[in-house]
Parts: sequence; C-alpha cells; structure tokens
Amino acid sequence: MIYEDTPNTAMYNLNATFDLHLGFRGLSLGNYIYRIEATDVRNFSQTVIEKSFSIVEKETAASDIHIYGATYPTGTLRQGKGFSFKGAIFSTHKLVQVWGGIYKAEGSAGEYNNEFVFSENPQKTSYNIANIDSQIVFGNLPEGEYVFKVAAKDESDYQVELINSTFRIRSIEDAEDSPEIAMKGVDVSAYQGEIDWNAAYADGVDFAILRAGVTNNGDANFRQDKTFEQNYINASKAGIKLGAYLYTSAINKSEMKADIDALLATIEGKHFDMPIYIDVEANRQTNLSKAVLTELVKYGCELLSEAGCKAGVYASINWFKNNIDTNQLSNTDCEIWLAFWPDNPDECNLSDFCVTWQYTDSGKVEGMTGNIDKDYRYAALSSEKYPIIIEQATGGSLLSDKDSAKFGERVTLTVTPEAGYDLLSVKYGNYEASLLEDGNYAFSMPKNDVTVTAVFQAYTRTEEKAATCEEDGNIEYYTDLAGKHYILKDGTYTPVDNDATVIKATGHDWDYKNAIIDAENGFITYSCKRHSEHTSREALEAVEFTSDSRFIWITGSKNGMTVIVKNPDRHQDLHTFRSFMAVYVDGVKVNENDYSAEEGSVRITLSPAYLRTLTEGRHTIKVELTYDSVEHEFSVKAGSASPATGESDLPDIISTVMMLLAAYGVIYAFSRRKMIAE
Repeated sequence: MIYEDTPNTAMYNLNATFDLHLGFRGLSLGNYIYRIEATDVRNFSQTVIEKSFSIVEKETAASDIHIYGATYPTGTLRQGKGFSFKGAIFSTHKLVQVWGGIYKAEGSAGEYNNEFVFSENPQKTSYNIANIDSQIVFGNLPEGEYVFKVAAKDESDYQVELINSTFRIRSIEDAEDSPEIAMKGVDVSAYQGEIDWNAAYADGVDFAILRAGVTNNGDANFRQDKTFEQNYINASKAGIKLGAYLYTSAINKSEMKADIDALLATIEGKHFDMPIYIDVEANRQTNLSKAVLTELVKYGCELLSEAGCKAGVYASINWFKNNIDTNQLSNTDCEIWLAFWPDNPDECNLSDFCVTWQYTDSGKVEGMTGNIDKDYRYAALSSEKYPIIIEQATGGSLLSDKDSAKFGERVTLTVTPEAGYDLLSVKYGNYEASLLEDGNYAFSMPKNDVTVTAVFQAYTRTEEKAATCEEDGNIEYYTDLAGKHYILKDGTYTPVDNDATVIKATGHDWDYKNAIIDAENGFITYSCKRHSEHTSREALEAVEFTSDSRFIWITGSKNGMTVIVKNPDRHQDLHTFRSFMAVYVDGVKVNENDYSAEEGSVRITLSPAYLRTLTEGRHTIKVELTYDSVEHEFSVKAGSASPATGESDLPDIISTVMMLLAAYGVIYAFSRRKMIAE
C-alpha cells in the first residue's frame, strides 16, 4: 500500500493525510515495513520513518499501548504562557478511549478540570494527541503545582497511563527561575561602519563578537572583515570583552580546515575572553544532511580547540532545529550562540539551550548607527555537576562515560542489547539521545539531575506450526524489528534466511478407495487422508466397454461371452465394480444365475447355457451401474466347432481356414501320387 503527495511546503502533517489513505485493516497476516520518505525541491531525499510491524490474528495479539514522540510540560512554566504537546499513541488493538488533562498535583486541594480535560474515542489503533492540543489551555492556569496526564484503553479493556508529568505555573513577577544574565553585548561587522566603543560601553555593552572574516562557496578565498582590526583595537581599549566569528560556507572537512586556518591566521596574537564562533548558515550547506553538517561543525570546533581557542557555533533557531543536532554538541567543547528574535525577549528563558543569545536584530546602541544585533550572555558555565542516574532495563545494558556532569557537558552512552533483543530508544529525561556514528549515544547535560533510560524489545517469538495440506507451516523462530528471522538453539540466536523457517504445505493425500459417489448428481467425492475435512469433488466419467470385450458368440461353444466395462479415470474405476447393478440383453434383465460378474473394472460373462437360449443374429447387451450404463450390439452365429473361447468369431475363422488348408493339402498329395503312378 503506497501513498504519495506533493505538498510543496516546508512542513507536512502526516496525521491529516497518510492516516486516511493507508488501509492497514486490509493487510493480510504477515510482516511489513512502514516507511516514509521525503524529497525537497533540491532533490535531496531522506527516509524519515522506517519501522517493522506484523499483522497477527486478533485473538493472538496481546494488548500493547505505547506513545512515541511525546512532548509534555515539565519543570516550571510562566503564568500566561502556552504549551503545545504531541505524541503518537499506537496499540495492537483498537483504541476505544484516550483521555487525560491537567489535574492538581498530589497533596493539592481538588482537581483543576474545567475545560482542561479531554476524552476521545478514536476507534482505530493509532491516535495523535496533538489532535486535542487546542483543548488544553495552559495559558489560563493560575499559579500552582499540576500534573499532566494521558491514558488510553483498547477494545479488550486493557488500559495504561502513558504520561504523568508534574509541572509548576509561576507568576510573571516571580523571578526565581529567571536566567542569570551575566553580560549584555552586541555582534558587529563592516555593515555597522565606524563605532564609538566608549559610548557603547557607557550604554551597557559588556561584550562584542566581531566578524573576523567571510568565505563563500568553498573557494578558499578568505576575506577579512574590513573593520575587524579597528574594532578589535578600539573595543579592547574601551574595556569591552571580545569574541569573534567566521561566516563559513564549507561543506566538507577540507574546506572547513582551509577556512579555520585562515581564521586562525587573522586572530593570531590577539586575546579573546569569549569563544571564536563558526557561523554556518550558507545556502550551499542546506544540501547537507543534519548528521553531516553536525559532524562538520564539531570538526571546526575541534580545530579551534586544538589551537587553544574556546570554540562555538552560531545559527538561527530554525537551523538548530532542522540542520544541526545539538544533542551531539557540548557547551564545553562547542558553545551554542543562538539567533532567535521573539516579540518579547524578556519573557523568554533560553539559558537551558544556549550560553549566548542574539535576541534581536533591530536594537539601538549609543555610538552605533542603524539597527544592531544585541545579545545576552548567561552566567558563565557553572562548575556544579549534576548526577546522571542510569536505569537498567531488561534486555540490555546501559553505561555512561561519567556519573555526573556540568551543564552543557557532553555525556556519551554505550548501549548493548542482549541476544534476542532490539533497542527501541535511549532517553535522558523526556528527550531522545542522539545516535553517533560509532553506534554510541550522546546528549548535552541539562541544568538538573537526569535519568537515562533505554528501552529494549524482545524478538517476537513465532511458535512452531505444522504444515497442513493447504497451508505452509513453520519451525519455531524469532523475528527482530527489521524482520530478520533467527533460530534459538542452546541460548544462541542464529540468523537464518526467512524462507528457511517455512515448512511447505504437504499437499493432499486423497483416499481414492473410500470415495463417496453421488449417483443422482453424477459426482464423486474424495476425502484427504491427512485432514478428512478437506475434500475434492469431480464429475463422474462415462463408462465404456474395453477393446478386450467380445461381441460374437458361436453356437456350440463351451465358453460364455465376456465383456468388460471400465471407467476411463483410473481413480474412479476403483469404484466401477461396487457400482455395478444389472445386465440386460435385448432390454430384458438377465437372471444373476445366467452370468458372472467379477472385478477388473466390471467383467461380465454370459454363460453358454444362457447364450444357447438366444436366436442366431444380432442382439444388444447393456451393463447398468448406479450412476451410468453402457450398451453394445453382439452376434450369435451358427457353428459346430468348439473354440477355445466363445468370445469372438476370430478363432472360428482361423479354424475354418486351417481346415480348408488341410483339405487342400490332402487333395494335392493324392493328385501328386496319382500323377507319379501314371
């Protein structure tokens, strides 16, 4: 089942489209892969989702309800601020209810339910809770402690609580959770022209990030900013702390190294209190995958660190969301400088994401003309370390390279599934850790204790099933999430070709001897010896006399006349004799004492005594079965010889010829003797 669409937009809602066009209910039993692929206007393609799943018989599928990709409120929210939650619920059985909402935390008085609860009746095996996001209005909550809950129940009455998250609403006046802004600053380039740095310092500018240079299109043509030297000298004299940045368009490591080498040559001999940043927002870099650009940023920061510089990366919030995996960046090795310009910067707290925040591009500063980029720098990285709590789960091991870490420090996780298990997810708190190229996972330490979990899923066991006449069976085997089959022997999972687990259908072994004849309707039915409920019905063939039948009888013969009736189908012929009923000559039923009937199809022999009662000439013989009859002419001819059989006139003809030849021989011999005597 395939569905394609051409949205021509930068965002696409699968829930509103694909869910209506893919008919999962029409799938037969078996293993499948669900895959979503996307291609942008530059013809860059990527697989967004690829998951294996199985369709099993309803009564054999155990209830299992999970939620994936969930976001929900945690920590503290400012009063009046909204929150958008999401998460896809999947179930092995039809979901009959999804419910939840915002409730007072345990110990608080009563429940806060009003319009902030919901109950839905999906009647399908998947449901996106983003559908009811508009029903939960976080911005209207008063101060207090709350719990956000989501639960689900399937048609087998199995229910589970999927989300239970405590959060707090604080007043706007409560500054307890406000970020500590250590310094206020600006970032400048030649576009700002000549700057009065003393006036800027007097206006509250604590730091400045100076553009050192630009490279475009990977041409290795580094161009130093025209005002860099002058700004460095004058800002330093004014007592302003300094950082620098390079706008780079590098798309591979060789280009990045050339750009960093040129940057290092430009800043050589100069002192900087703040990081040297890499600005990565060039058009040609949009063709890079998120993984490739992230590795390129890390490589550039490593080159700066090796040169003794504090390193960082600058980009817009959209670039950090879509083009750079920040979980793989550590603020200790690659500090984040974020460009994000909200209408009300004072209501934002981005200290958990970045160290330096460019909060506007239209600020005003004494000593500078025009619109200016203004920045906040949060408190210097704290030396405080936060514990890392590892929750071990059945099915594998989870190890961290450290027991605690400072905010922004990179934490590397080694996750090893046990034999017979797949790894489903690795999370720190409510967030997914990032998969590294070496197979490990990593995240940047938040400003709080964090619990790290890994979820493993056992291979799906398929019980041994004997093959039937009509259906294939299988040996016992196990299936991983990729659909690969394994055989378990002595505790070892050995991969095998999927076809190797199949036991082919045996085919039918029909019981031809004990068939059932439906004489009235002209059918014969065979049952299978292996499974008697399996039957095969076919039309009865018309019987016929065989070529061995004799249709002449010579009077005076001591033997009778034998005819043989046969069904041309060899399996049906097994029942010809038991279907025999009577013999008719010239339309008159022959007495059973006047003929014999034997097996060998049906072998009928009319007795000589009976045949002598018939007149010379032509007659008819008819043999009647329960389901058919056959009729043929025969002749009774005069004769005195006693042939070996009375079944044909051929022996009489031969006898006559031989007698004539003998007589001729006697006459010839007598004539010859007479001729000699004369």
